[in-house]
Amino acid sequence: MKRLGPDDIAIIDHIDMDRVSAEALLETGVEVVVNASPSISGAYPNVGPLLLTRGGVTLIDAVGPEIFDCIREGLPIEVVGDDVLLDGSACAHGKRLSVREVEERMEAAKAGLGEQLDRFARNTIEYLEREKSILTDETWVPPVATPLHGRHVLVVVRGYDFKADLDALRPYIREMRPVLVGVDGGADAIIENGLKPDIIVGDMDSVTDSALTSGAELIVHAYA
Repeated sequence: MKRLGPDDIAIIDHIDMDRVSAEALLETGVEVVVNASPSISGAYPNVGPLLLTRGGVTLIDAVGPEIFDCIREGLPIEVVGDDVLLDGSACAHGKRLSVREVEERMEAAKAGLGEQLDRFARNTIEYLEREKSILTDETWVPPVATPLHGRHVLVVVRGYDFKADLDALRPYIREMRPVLVGVDGGADAIIENGLKPDIIVGDMDSVTDSALTSGAELIVHAYA
């Protein structure tokens, strides 16, 4: 996303696009976004697609993952109607979403929100039953090279208004000099504010190379 500009067409694969991702796309100035996945699946009323369409961005939805088989970064493409064209031939077909269509889908998602919350509650209870040893038993944690004892720690996560929040904390950061921990893309927010992350935590799927090579200690998720 860091390389996108106003003349580019953004091709993404993001089901239920969230506010933060939509705002990041709007900041690039792109006028067309093609999503391989449904931007709003109906699981919950996510606002990302609404921000894009209200912002004047053309959103071609649910073209399918096959688009990545025929298009590579830097190739000249165009969007005509609901089709993505490469060399004049359609290589993907989706649905052009209007503001009204997104609003209608959000209303439908709100109607099923109660059921989704019930499912979430059941899954949470089942997970706690299976993994309660993590909370009750002693858990091995790998050693961290960054000195933490006696220091404040500031954890930065990409979320709503996270950049403004981090900017507001500059006096605190300057005075207390906390350990700066960036969670995935939060590391880039730290760097964009003229600071340097001490630790980067996550699966590293949304961190730029410049953040990964900034000298921060990297702690990568492990999945059993």
